[in-house]
Amino acid sequence: MKKYTFITSLIAIMLFVTASGFAQTETPKFDNELITDFSKGMGGDDSSLERAMAKAEKILAANPKDARTLVWMGAATLAKSGKVFMTGDFMAGGKLWAEGRKKMDQSVALDGENLEVLIVRGSTYTNASTKYPFKEEADEIFKLGKSDLDKIIASTDGKTDEKSKGIRSQAIKQFIQYYSETGEKEKTETYKKMLTAN
Repeated sequence: MKKYTFITSLIAIMLFVTASGFAQTETPKFDNELITDFSKGMGGDDSSLERAMAKAEKILAANPKDARTLVWMGAATLAKSGKVFMTGDFMAGGKLWAEGRKKMDQSVALDGENLEVLIVRGSTYTNASTKYPFKEEADEIFKLGKSDLDKIIASTDGKTDEKSKGIRSQAIKQFIQYYSETGEKEKTETYKKMLTAN
């Protein structure tokens, strides 16, 4: 249920902030359809994931610096690594994990002011940090994810437009989920109050 909530909330905010679609040309573009396929794929729909990855590869072949495509591809690759780890193939899982991290970190290096990029990496990293078995790296990705989410909250503070409020709410909800899972009640309540005031 937690995984479902994370994925559905993430797709909702990303569809919202990417409200206008892109016209299809010979070279596919980042659009709502790609977000939907990635989100369904991360939720277990293999055909959607395959379609999303194929489209993302074409986009990146034309523009290797498309930060939004990179961050979603990285998030999906990281999710895939979790499934592979569960089979006991730690070598293959580790390779996918490293590949996913590289893509997401590259996306933020390319466009670190883009809130659409930050919400995907921030949410993915904080969510993954509670499940990754190696504490040192789990702590590292949590710090990176927290930094992304903190940046979103700070940059949208006081803004009243729906886009800013929507992505700010998603960042706050991700903190609530994280601190609820780690049993940090005081921090959980702090972010719940922040969400109510948003």
